[in-house]
Amino acid sequence: MLDDKDITEFQTLFKLEFGKEISKEEALKQAVSLITLFKHVYKPILKKK
Repeated sequence: MLDDKDITEFQTLFKLEFGKEISKEEALKQAVSLITLFKHVYKPILKKK
């Protein structure tokens, strides 16, 4: 689902936001958790006719 570039970018964003580095394994785990959360929460607003 996520390639090395995505994981590295997540690590960079995590470091910028929280000021600490995380391993690739932890970055993958947290990124997948975040994506899963968005899939459960996000519902598109549909136009009614």
